[in-house]
Amino acid sequence: VHAETIRARKDGGFVDCWLTLSPIKGDDGAVAGACAIIRDITEYKRLSRQLLENETQFRGLLEQIISGVFIVSSRGEILYINEGFTRLFGYGPGDVIGRSMVEFVFEADRAHAFETMEATLRGAVLPASETRVVARAGAVHTGMSPSIARGSESG
Repeated sequence: VHAETIRARKDGGFVDCWLTLSPIKGDDGAVAGACAIIRDITEYKRLSRQLLENETQFRGLLEQIISGVFIVSSRGEILYINEGFTRLFGYGPGDVIGRSMVEFVFEADRAHAFETMEATLRGAVLPASETRVVARAGAVHTGMSPSIARGSESG
């Protein structure tokens, strides 16, 4: 059995815990006892709350930016776009999330975009460069593409 719980400390305070209970069986197979492991997860819970607050603030900032912003995975798949991206290019999240970012880059610029992404993921710090993106309506827009590598990703 695994459960998250709150336990009282001797000083009267409370502590967030992760509880693991495992049966101990005798030679005859009957449960003879139990092994309990209780792990203090107070710091983990605090950091989880802080991470959620930071992510909420980050997303709020991204939504306020009028420029089109997108975040890609290490495989080049689009993980996130802001409203500015939708306004500029006409694509909504359902149109692009999970698809390769290269699909939306002007064909003549695709090799450069792919090379830039690979170099960034290897840790290179590159100056911003121009990238042409094909909008939903077919128009080609030129924009600046800063290269920022993330240490980890979800998705």
